[in-house]
Amino acid sequence: MACSFQYGYGLLTHSFWRCLGFPMALDQLKAFLIQMQDDEGLKSTVLSASTADDVAKIAAKLGYEFSGDELLRQSGKKVGRVTVSKQETPGEYN
Repeated sequence: MACSFQYGYGLLTHSFWRCLGFPMALDQLKAFLIQMQDDEGLKSTVLSASTADDVAKIAAKLGYEFSGDELLRQSGKKVGRVTVSKQETPGEYN
């Protein structure tokens, strides 16, 4: 499968680099966490999210691309002043 790409303001798109095997999602995740550390409103929104997928959706609205699974794989790691931690929440019983 050939990689297709576009030039946008002199930069190749993320899909091109991802097609070549570069881990762009991790870079996107790190950039989002760095933005979050200085934005109290964003931090509050992220901390109130129920799942890692919800956090990924919040990030997507800001133009960042990573999945909830990619976020969970960073649990225990520190980026800037942010430490990613998986919240262990027991399931609900009816």
